[in-house]
Amino acid sequence: MVALAFPVGGLGGVILASLVYFGGNPDYRNQGGLSAFMYLVGAGGLLGLGSAVGAVLGATLILLVCDRRLQRSSGARIGLGVVGSAAGAAAVWVIVGVMDNALAPTGRPWLSTSLMVSGLAALCAAGAAWLMIGLTERRASSSRQDRERIGAWSG
Repeated sequence: MVALAFPVGGLGGVILASLVYFGGNPDYRNQGGLSAFMYLVGAGGLLGLGSAVGAVLGATLILLVCDRRLQRSSGARIGLGVVGSAAGAAAVWVIVGVMDNALAPTGRPWLSTSLMVSGLAALCAAGAAWLMIGLTERRASSSRQDRERIGAWSG
């Protein structure tokens, strides 16, 4: 399921960028045309992919720290993965905002916007992690039960 996180993140970024383009300032659409749309969609896809990388790293890190031997219950692993995923995706945007503020302190203040986006990224990553980790846990549980059933018949 980890490999699925990256396309989902990129696709989510493309969808959000398309919504911003079509629901945003009509002057931008009229002046930029197709090239502005392609630029925004490309940037959205890369930013979504970056958020997905942060989410995967966050979930992996918290599971390695808190449940290295996979001894916790399935629900605890799902909860840990959701929290780690949300924290990782939000951390990417917090770092972007802090770096932008540090490198261009007299420019436009993007830190507040970046913090708002970090909340949105955290919610999206938490929902996707809950779904993906939950599906993985259910699949692992059913294959474990299948192995036990097969073992009972063969022994």
